[in-house]
Amino acid sequence: MKLKLSTSLLVLFLGAMLGMPAHAMIDYLQESGQLENTVVLYAADNGASGEGSPNGSVNENKFFNGYPDTVAENMKYYDRLGGPDTYEHFPTGWAVAFSTPFQMFKRYSEYSGGTSDPLVISWPKGIKARGEIRNQYHHSTDLVPTILDIAGLEMPKVYKGVQQYPVSGISMRYTFDADGPTQKKRQYYAMLGTRGIWEDGWLASSLHAPLTGKGHFEQDEWQLYHVDVDRSESKDLAKENPEKLKALIKVWFEEADKNFVLPLDDRSAVEQLGVERPSDEPVRERYLYYPDTAPVPEGVAVNVRGCSYKILANVDLTDNASGVIFAHGSRFGGMRCSSRTRSCTTSTTSSASSPSRIWSRASSSSRASRRSAWSSSARRPATMASRSVTSNWSASRSRRRSTSTWRRRRSEP
Repeated sequence: MKLKLSTSLLVLFLGAMLGMPAHAMIDYLQESGQLENTVVLYAADNGASGEGSPNGSVNENKFFNGYPDTVAENMKYYDRLGGPDTYEHFPTGWAVAFSTPFQMFKRYSEYSGGTSDPLVISWPKGIKARGEIRNQYHHSTDLVPTILDIAGLEMPKVYKGVQQYPVSGISMRYTFDADGPTQKKRQYYAMLGTRGIWEDGWLASSLHAPLTGKGHFEQDEWQLYHVDVDRSESKDLAKENPEKLKALIKVWFEEADKNFVLPLDDRSAVEQLGVERPSDEPVRERYLYYPDTAPVPEGVAVNVRGCSYKILANVDLTDNASGVIFAHGSRFGGMRCSSRTRSCTTSTTSSASSPSRIWSRASSSSRASRRSAWSSSARRPATMASRSVTSNWSASRSRRRSTSTWRRRRSEP
């Protein structure tokens, strides 16, 4: 059963990759005569993704909310894989296989399995070589310098009165002509508590699992690989060359200081996603939302994660009126209030850091109109801010208006 599920999830992923619509853009450039002098860069993500857990997933949002996946639960959706009811992800084992011969996968920035990706560059007018492979060591920080170099531009030191931080990468344009020694000297890595540093063909890797909340980074063990001759990072030379490792660790801290990497953060996805982001506007107790406008992105909408909140909607409806009154997120993590059912529903994985409870109450004011109210609350730590949202909606065949009130109150310790 597990093999059947795992294989199907992989096939769906490969099908999605092959069905990417990028060819439509290439066809347009060719038909319009612009492809010859257009630079096309095609790269993969930072290593194969391991968020699918050992059992795969039919809803990737489970990973970010700390919900474990089971084969039995996933198999309930087997016949719906690839459709609108699933947000699937292949198991971690496939991530390891896709990263071969390197170690680990996405999130592990200390190994090439989490950082090494194929990059294809096409520029018919500017690159004479066709189908050749280059082995110089480069990083995504080198993409912007390459584009600026091709365009004959320099990174401005000041833009619109704002001093710019220097570009850290170098141009890859020299690789267009021939393979050979790399001109890049060093590249640091840091992601979710993991660390690595490459310099002149050597890689130092800090052993630290991401998203664990383990901390104590000063206790991390470091490994050393001579990747110029051991590209798969299979032989740890830390004990044989301790001085080289010590020097590379020092370089990592230099780069970390220069690029604002510190402090390191290995908290879980639930903890990090639940933190309220800084905002230019002060905290308010009331928000007004109007219909017939563009959707409000989650990043700037009211934050209802990990705290108590209430949503009340007063709605005047005709007998035949139906539709969504309030929606936040999607079927894979969020909530929706509908005028047809006069109730609120949440998907299996709530956007909050703890499960939400939703209930509804409704009363009829007349035969032609009804008034409904929804409220929702989520458990929270005693010291976390508490919030409430009240929405008043009035809807008819010809007009609709809404107000939304957002209240915060600090809970007692």
